[in-house]
Amino acid sequence: MGSWALRWAFDCGCTDTELLAVKDTELMHQILLRLYGSFGFERMRDVGDDASSIADRLLWGAVRTFVRMNLDSFFFE
Repeated sequence: MGSWALRWAFDCGCTDTELLAVKDTELMHQILLRLYGSFGFERMRDVGDDASSIADRLLWGAVRTFVRMNLDSFFFE
């Protein structure tokens, strides 16, 4: 389902995708980072509980690591 959604976004003109690897537990967070990294996502920044992350918290609703991937690299490399 995730790959289908990425393909649909790509066909509609999106060039990048962004996710938040949430931290329910430290182990699950590390598993998500490895999984997303294997797909080609790159770490952008950490989203924390402090005031500097308010905008990200309003958008994502959770804390931890913001990742981004170029869709060309996902589909064509």
